[in-house]
Parts: sequence; structure tokens; C-alpha cells
Amino acid sequence: MDRLSLAFASAALLVSIVTTVVGYKQLSLSRRVRREQLEPYVIVDISPRAPESQMLCLSVENLGPTVARNVRLQIEPPLRSTLDSEREEILRRVVGRTIPSMPPGRKIIYNMDLGHKYFAADPPLPLVYRATVNADGPFGAVETMTYEMDLDVWPETAIHSETVVGQLKEIAKKLRKG
Repeated sequence: MDRLSLAFASAALLVSIVTTVVGYKQLSLSRRVRREQLEPYVIVDISPRAPESQMLCLSVENLGPTVARNVRLQIEPPLRSTLDSEREEILRRVVGRTIPSMPPGRKIIYNMDLGHKYFAADPPLPLVYRATVNADGPFGAVETMTYEMDLDVWPETAIHSETVVGQLKEIAKKLRKG
């Protein structure tokens, strides 16, 4: 009888230990989820400025519910542009600068290039960029986020063609010359 009691007691102890471990893991996961829900969520993207726009833009946006502080970007390879070397230098400075704070919903947009020029560049410009974002939130450093920005999805869209505004500017330029 003592052996049977000891076996039941051992089984009960084992069940208690397993229950405690599972409960601790659930509590840890719950705390992590709650913390992540309260952290900033900064994304980086390259896309047209507006649906009808030719301008490709680099955007940095905080989609989270709290302020992102000390936002730091790294983009590989370095951003390129056909507009001029000054535009590439501006983009390098933008990426190399720390953004002191980004409130929830803040979106910063930087002009990068014109779609039809970017995709027609000779030699070709990079079509894939990898962005890494580091920031601080209310609980300290936020998990590092890495995004792959694949521009190869854009050439078949309207961004690859000239806009009416661009065509009017060309006509106006030709009229001034002549």
C-alpha cells in the first residue's frame, strides 16, 4: 500500500511540475505579446509616392502604438538614383542619420527616383534592397527588424510609364527652346 501511495504521490508531483512549467511558459508568452503590443513598429519601404505618381520614394513609418526613439536604418546595397549624384548623397545621409523620435503614425518620405528612369538605367540599378531597422521603445531596445524591398514588382505597373505631368514638362521645355 505504501508503494502505491508513493507512486501516486510521485505522479501528482510530476503533474504539478509539468503544470507549473507550462503555466510559466504561457505567462512568459503572454508578457512578451503584451510588451510587443506596446512597442513601436517601424517599417521601411520603397514605393510610388502616390498611385498615379512616377516618383519612387523611400518611406519610414511607425505603425506601432508608441513613440519610436533613436531610429537607425541600414540599407544594403546603398540606395541608388538616376536623378543625380546629389540625390544619392542625400539618400546616404538620410539612411545614416538617427531619427530622434517618431510618434505613432508618423511617416517620413524621401524622393528617390523616377520609375521609368530607374528601371531603364544602363547599367541597371539594384532591384533588391535589404533594410535593417533598430529603434528604442518604452521598454528599451525593440527587436531588430529586417525588410527585403524588391523593386522588381513595379516595372509592369503604371510607374514604368511617363505621367501626363512629365509629358507636359517635356512639351513646355521644347516650346521654350523653340
